[in-house]
Amino acid sequence: MEVLEFDDLEALSAHAAGLVGSLAARAVAERGIFSLALAGGSTPRRTYELLAADAAMPWERTHVFFSDERAVPHDDPASNRRMAGEALLSRVPLPPANLRAVTIGGYSPGIDAAGYERAVRDFFLRTARQEPPGHALDCVLLGMGADGHVASLFPGSQALAARTQLIHAVPEPVGDPAVPRVTMTLPLINAARAVVVLIQGPAKRAVLDAILADPQAARETYPAARLAPAGALIWLAAR
Repeated sequence: MEVLEFDDLEALSAHAAGLVGSLAARAVAERGIFSLALAGGSTPRRTYELLAADAAMPWERTHVFFSDERAVPHDDPASNRRMAGEALLSRVPLPPANLRAVTIGGYSPGIDAAGYERAVRDFFLRTARQEPPGHALDCVLLGMGADGHVASLFPGSQALAARTQLIHAVPEPVGDPAVPRVTMTLPLINAARAVVVLIQGPAKRAVLDAILADPQAARETYPAARLAPAGALIWLAAR
């Protein structure tokens, strides 16, 4: 685990964008493709804007996923896809087939979690050429709430118990806004070659400090304490 501290969100975002660019270059050099799971919420937005300005990013070889999504239309201000589209995806030459977004509507709880799981597994088998259990995304970007949730893995959620599922529905309205969601599970997140968590502010820093002080005890309270990727775990913390 690595913890890097920054004076403000701008400095954090610049470092995060550079880190993603470096991971992308390495992945393409080693395996020919780069797989990236985007975080939702407000903290990553500036990172995405800076990443969109990186002329060296190999978008034609990049495959984009979402670590979680909310059961709202894609044009809703609360939609993770809308935020990522405005800040990043509409500004870069990502091939449409390389974007794997969550289908909204027509399913209970308003998100096709099973369909997204099939899309993720299809990517690993057909594009990344990875047989189970090698489901390893190159980079998973996450934010964290003041309650220690990551993606849509909230304290007490049944999704935390997933062992073989890669994607899990969260049918109960949770979070802010309080809506049903779909989330990547810990087995998928923790298989990643790199997990990068972006946080800002004293409340979230207090959660990180609790995790650092007693990781085992923190597991019982904070889902973020259960992050244990096969590759690197990097916390980027802004004041």
